Amino acid sequence: MESEAAGAAQVGLSDIARLAGVGPAAVSNWRRRHASFPRPVGGTERSPRFRLADVQEWLRSQDKPLDLGAPERAWRAMDAVRGRTSIPDMLASIGLVLLDRCGEATLAAPRGERSPFAAWRPLPVRAVAPVVSEMRLGGAEEGSAGVFEELCRRFLGARSRSGVSATPPELADVMIDLAGPRRGPVLDLACGAGGLLAVAGARGFSGLLGQELDPALARLAAVRLALLGSPALVTATDTLLDPGWMPTAASVVLCHPPFAERSWGHESLVGDPRFGYGLPPKGEPELAWLQVALSAVEPGGRVVIVMPPAAAARPSGRRLRQAIVADGALAAVLALPPGLAAHYALALQLWVLQRPSSGGTHRAGIVMADAGQVGDGWPAVRRLAASLVSLLQPGTGHEVVGPPGGTVVRIVADEDVAAVQDVDLTPRRHLAAPSSDAPSIRELGHRCDELAQRSTSLAEQLGALRAAAEGLARGAPRRGDVHEVALGDLVASGVLSLRHRVPPETGPVPWKTAAILTVADLAHRQPPSGQGEVEADELRNPPIRSGDVVVPTVSAGRRARVAGPDDAGSYPGPGVVVLRPDRDVIDPWYLAGCLSSARPGRRAARVGSGTGASMKADLRRMRIPLPGLDVQKRWGEAFRRVEAAGALARAVTTTADDLLDDAGDAFAEWVAAGR
Repeated sequence: MESEAAGAAQVGLSDIARLAGVGPAAVSNWRRRHASFPRPVGGTERSPRFRLADVQEWLRSQDKPLDLGAPERAWRAMDAVRGRTSIPDMLASIGLVLLDRCGEATLAAPRGERSPFAAWRPLPVRAVAPVVSEMRLGGAEEGSAGVFEELCRRFLGARSRSGVSATPPELADVMIDLAGPRRGPVLDLACGAGGLLAVAGARGFSGLLGQELDPALARLAAVRLALLGSPALVTATDTLLDPGWMPTAASVVLCHPPFAERSWGHESLVGDPRFGYGLPPKGEPELAWLQVALSAVEPGGRVVIVMPPAAAARPSGRRLRQAIVADGALAAVLALPPGLAAHYALALQLWVLQRPSSGGTHRAGIVMADAGQVGDGWPAVRRLAASLVSLLQPGTGHEVVGPPGGTVVRIVADEDVAAVQDVDLTPRRHLAAPSSDAPSIRELGHRCDELAQRSTSLAEQLGALRAAAEGLARGAPRRGDVHEVALGDLVASGVLSLRHRVPPETGPVPWKTAAILTVADLAHRQPPSGQGEVEADELRNPPIRSGDVVVPTVSAGRRARVAGPDDAGSYPGPGVVVLRPDRDVIDPWYLAGCLSSARPGRRAARVGSGTGASMKADLRRMRIPLPGLDVQKRWGEAFRRVEAAGALARAVTTTADDLLDDAGDAFAEWVAAGR
């Protein structure tokens, strides 16, 4: 069923590709080859927008029918009718209509000024009716709640549109595993749109309570949870600055707080009784959330909170961590693998705390667990969490052994934790590292032979490089025979493309997590080490390809490089520029060699900006000599040989250092063992 509102909906190139089940390149080909392809009705030249109805009609004319599902039709209809209404308020208005039609679902809402529905007027039924009509699956009213949940997840999945980082369902499951056997009431101190409480309700928790600073998200959370059959009492207020909002003490508190907030009300909280361990410094907002969570849970109740890794080790939080450990409030710390949780490249941590009570059982210590060593993604993390929970029970052992010789879960005495420098709670600091037996005489001999072979290969490459240099010197073009060209002129003529990192864009833009090539990667000659969210539209934001030339714009020693297989598929980070030459005109290795040499580097210093050892260059104004392609390829091969010899020389140096260090350690262990 297609509504009038859906006919006014607009889509981008990436939307068309996704809906038609083809790649972005296919859509570009359609636009170029077919004069009948619909004309843009909005957007920009780089990111045009088309009427969905026009696209559907064109696809039908090309025997490529577009069968949109109910969630897609409803999303497009919502985009067409919402105008200036925010997406959370639009969704909440739609949800209220669905609740009214369901009859059985109930909406729990506090009264007074803390109610998220106070002074808010939902959109009239006639305004959201076109969307609601698209949400019926096969004409059935009962399918609308499932479509509504899909719309909520889509909104939260597009960070540029939602502006919030939703808790991934997998992370929510692990948090609930760690919460233990208690099943309510459960409180989420920063519930956002209710994702964590939704998983808790599905897992059997009752008496759901939520608190959210943003009233629009609080409204959406209340409506969403009611439609899921897990009604929650959601309050709209500032958790940190409003000490009187809690209606009752919870048996479990779950919290995924915002990180690194500087304006969290530090100055207004002096003397607040909730901070029994002391008011955290301004740079430790996560420890403020932790103490508020402990104050909101009943004695003996459990708190599970997501923490950034820095909160475990920052010197500024040492005093508070020491007080929390000394009071017996910290029960466990679980370190997650880097990049596992959506939107975060960091290795997040889950802290499990238990509010001290006079009649509580004595714990053997703090359970430290590191999921970074177990692999296999979320299933392995959940298995590790189960081991952690078992160790929280008295008389169940003291450690779980993981990879060869490595302990991944271990109970550490409180006093041992407090004795570590700065009371560092990072699990790896407290777990036994994998054992490394001293290499045998045979192993040392093999490694010595390997180093000798690499050294021989390096000598051969240096000999070939010398011969190539002599040949190039004889055939070098004379001064004045080759003209210099600015990179900007090459870009203008179309033989070179120059692309920076694509900044975030508002609107319905798809995102994905991908590898990021950083300035540090170029400086250290290493593969992409970063990870982050990038726009998934490959027309607007194409990934790096093998043969591209990547250049740092800010660097003390500017080193351009030709992208290889390890770089392909990654995206440029801040300060990294991607140059894509037309190989019929410009040789990539020649271009990279010219941009890495000292002479263009000095020119970059003159045309760029910056002080000291680091300089920001305006690459468009840099000039390079541009001989014919045959000459470029000869010199490009020479530059490639230089790079290959340099990589082998660095590998030989690293291998030699490691071998000599291990040999020294082995000799010392052999002496101690009486060999």
